[in-house]
Amino acid sequence: MKHKYNFLLVDTYYPQVLSTFYSKDKAILSAKPYNLLNKKIAELKFGTSDFYSSNLKALGHTAQDIILNDDILMKKYFTEVLKEKNLPQQFLPNFFLKVFPAPVVNLINQIKIYRTLSKIVKKNKPDVLYIHNLSLLITPLLKRLKKHCRLIVGQIASPLPPDFFISGYDLIFTSFPHFVTKLKSKGINSEYLKLGFEPSILKNFKNQKRKYDVVFIGGFTRHHKDGNDLLEKLAQEIKVDFWGYGEENLNNNSPILRHFHKDRIFGKDMFSVLNQTKIFINRHINTASEYANNMKLYEATGMGALLLTDQKKNLSDIFLPGKEVVSYKDTKDLIKKTKYYLKHPAKARKIALAGQQKTLISHNYLNRMKEMVSLLEKYL
Repeated sequence: MKHKYNFLLVDTYYPQVLSTFYSKDKAILSAKPYNLLNKKIAELKFGTSDFYSSNLKALGHTAQDIILNDDILMKKYFTEVLKEKNLPQQFLPNFFLKVFPAPVVNLINQIKIYRTLSKIVKKNKPDVLYIHNLSLLITPLLKRLKKHCRLIVGQIASPLPPDFFISGYDLIFTSFPHFVTKLKSKGINSEYLKLGFEPSILKNFKNQKRKYDVVFIGGFTRHHKDGNDLLEKLAQEIKVDFWGYGEENLNNNSPILRHFHKDRIFGKDMFSVLNQTKIFINRHINTASEYANNMKLYEATGMGALLLTDQKKNLSDIFLPGKEVVSYKDTKDLIKKTKYYLKHPAKARKIALAGQQKTLISHNYLNRMKEMVSLLEKYL
């Protein structure tokens, strides 16, 4: 490593994840000092959690996480870490959404978010301000933050927001290979960086019985329409346990709803299900186009489930199809292969274990952070 850098990693969590977390014991959690509360939230293992910061630290860098939309945590950060008396309210109360037009609400929110983040950035003066949510701030506000850091970096693995959100970044990492060209055509620096898995997650789980034969966890939004049709046809033939969100977009008679679990699972709860899964069905969002990229590639294999994933032209660059994962080319092929591996559990297990080894050795976040820093050095 040529240099050591100071990273400030900014993320936002799903509101439901935060509300569920605090609803369990809000009084006790709210009384904890910042460091302990931050540690408790990291234990949720939601999204990329502290996987970037912990591995950057292991490489000798300085790194800290900021969950910007957690008001309770942020108030503690301001009073205990920054020694500030008051925290600017980042997000407007819900009643504002009904009273004022959306553009007005969004602009006020942007200014409030900027006021909060600017104080944090000024205090920390990071080499790299790393933002996981590209829709967090518009370009003029990002450019004002640039005065207090060397590089503003974003990350995207979903549909791109409008240009006025992304043109202020010095660099955008993406797990979509085709987005690199797309972003560069807009005059924005971009680099390809795959997602990954954090092996330390396995310490939270024992070798449990894999009681779920076939599982799918994911979204059923308009961005997933092609995949929704495929999953419905699979569910007509085979029992699949479904978890996810956006089920309101499905027809009331959708076969997906026959075995749909209404409880939302994120982080450790999701990993617990994967730890009890024999076969995991993966399909990519429409935006992924011809490329394999999503988190479930690594989460499912990392937890030791057999991954059945849609055939993509770069899949063999990530896993060996037929040896570490199984790919399918269409609905008919998916149904056929799912039935086959249900009837041949020994073969399924052999591939699942090979896939898990590949993920733990090659697709872990320590390797990803090495790759990321190497790419960043070109811009720093």
